[in-house]
Amino acid sequence: TNATTVNFAGGTISGVETLTGSSGIDTVSMSAAQWASFGTIDLAGGADALNIAVSGAVNISAAGAPTVSNVETSNLTGSGGAVTLTLTGAQLDAIIQAAGTIDLGANNSDTIALTSTSADLNGLADGRLVNVEAVSASGAAAGVTINLGAQTETMTITGSASGDALTASTGNNSVVNAGSGGDTVTINAAALTTRAWTVDLGNGDGAVDKIVFSHTA
Repeated sequence: TNATTVNFAGGTISGVETLTGSSGIDTVSMSAAQWASFGTIDLAGGADALNIAVSGAVNISAAGAPTVSNVETSNLTGSGGAVTLTLTGAQLDAIIQAAGTIDLGANNSDTIALTSTSADLNGLADGRLVNVEAVSASGAAAGVTINLGAQTETMTITGSASGDALTASTGNNSVVNAGSGGDTVTINAAALTTRAWTVDLGNGDGAVDKIVFSHTA
């Protein structure tokens, strides 16, 4: 069938479990809530793009993550205003596909709020995570790993109430609020002479915290 460009974000999707693309090059756009409502997204043949939009405060963490296949580029984009997207690590892993990017918009107040670890977020190269000012796990029920060491933007990491492994971005004046629990915070020591960080390991919980200075060039 012919290539398709469709934007569901302006409408309503109800009772649809499966989205199947054409054999051509498809470009499909939808909101984060619509994405989470599917059970399967398969865009089939062609170099397909899936664009997932977030506006305002959106929480999809109670929903599942669709099985996503044959999506060559998947982009998570924000609106012109402040964005807070709350989701599980598994959901964010399902969103991040191939050469896609996370770009929540240039308004200096955008947050990804994770309820668990996202391995794919931790592995993102610099340039694939932009215009995200904060990554927070304050609502996570257990300790998380957040590694923003490859990112050069100034960012704030907030840990959970449990023991977390948190790696700061190398952007100047980046912040790590580790919270309670026995946390390990890692900072790239190669940038120490030209950058400054603020690290808060929490207090009053009796846990043992660590700061590790790595030497990644």
